[in-house]
Parts: sequence; C-alpha cells; structure tokens
Amino acid sequence: RSPYSYLSLFRLAYLHTCYNVNVTIKVIFPVAASTAKPGQKSAIGGRWYFWSYTINDAKRTARYEGLPFRMFNPDPLLADTWPPESGSQITAPMERQPYITWLVRLANAAQLAGKTLEYCLAVSPHIFGAQCPIGEWPFHVEAAFNSIDGLNYDETIQDIQTNPDKYDAVWQQNQV
Repeated sequence: RSPYSYLSLFRLAYLHTCYNVNVTIKVIFPVAASTAKPGQKSAIGGRWYFWSYTINDAKRTARYEGLPFRMFNPDPLLADTWPPESGSQITAPMERQPYITWLVRLANAAQLAGKTLEYCLAVSPHIFGAQCPIGEWPFHVEAAFNSIDGLNYDETIQDIQTNPDKYDAVWQQNQV
C-alpha cells in the first residue's frame, strides 16, 4: 500500500534483471489492517500533516526516477482517513477489507508460484502508476494477474475461496 514500495520496486527489478540479484518479495497485510479491532483507531492515525508530505515526497521521488505516479484511488486499505486532520483514523478489520485482502492473497498465490516480483510489477503500476483512469485500478487487476506466465486469475480465485487458510498461512509466515 505504501507508495515507497511501488517506487522501490523498479530498482529491485533492475538489480534482479541486470545483476542477477535474487529478489524475494514477501507480501504481508499492512499493520493497520492486521491489527485493526472494531472501533479502535489504527496504526495509520496520528500525524495528519505527514500524509501531505508523503504524497509530495512520493511525487518528487517518482519524477526523479522517471516513473509515472499517482496516489491510489481508491485506497487499497479501507479506513476513515479523510480529511486527514479530522478523519476518525479507524481501519476496518481484515475480514471487511475489500481490496487489500484480495491483493495480498493474490500476491501470496504468486509467491507460491515463485512469481511475487512479477506480480508486483504487473499490479502496482495500476494502483500507483496512473496506467488506468482514476478509481478504476481494481478493474485491471485480473488482466494484470493473467499477464504473468503460469498464473490464471479464475483458477487462483477459485482456490483462494476454497482454501483461504493456505494463502493466509503464507502472509502470516512472511510477517514472522
């Protein structure tokens, strides 16, 4: 969910491709989602002024790196954070997260297939890279997932629905 994860992704891909560096990405749930309790303020609350700095810094970094960038819309993490200075800062628990649960479990399926870097390179530009109209990145995840050799979105979703514990075990182990 962090724009900095997106911005560092291409450097990691460059190291992997040009210098044969083995890059292992282990996707986990954001702490704000994995620790959320109903009605409790999340780990993302606190310094409202930091949010605008993060957005400006991410834009500046992307411009420096020559990367397309736009802050996510919708936010992959369901939380009441807007407006930053007066939002309740309450994050929905994992079981009520429509996007982040879906994205993390797909990433964990990619990890089981040894294709986490490819998954991040395929999906992240839709969320942060302005590759689709504002508000439409969720509609492009299926095609991005299917663009990765050896992965099939429909089969993966079916398996995730049948065996959610299999995929949850992956992110839980990654978190350790």
